[in-house]
Amino acid sequence: MGRGAIANISRKHKLNVGNSTESELVSIADVLGMMMWCKYFMEAQGYTIERNILYQDNKSAILLAKNRCLSASKNSKHIQHIFFLVTGKIAQGDLEAKYA
Repeated sequence: MGRGAIANISRKHKLNVGNSTESELVSIADVLGMMMWCKYFMEAQGYTIERNILYQDNKSAILLAKNRCLSASKNSKHIQHIFFLVTGKIAQGDLEAKYA
């Protein structure tokens, strides 16, 4: 579909979080459903989606998204597993996380 983002979201979190890494991980979890729906919809229309990229400006959040608890420190051990659904999508190849 050319170059650029198909979706860009900015909204208030529904949870109280302790630091920016947690905040970014919650944001990824909030947006993941829409990103995957857009990918699957475009594929159903006959388009081939080679790369589905999630741009993130927090390197710690990217590491947590990719490596799950292996990258967690003492400050992020408590993050619930529901926010790590993105790890499975990255492992399947449905999603790619990059620093922006």
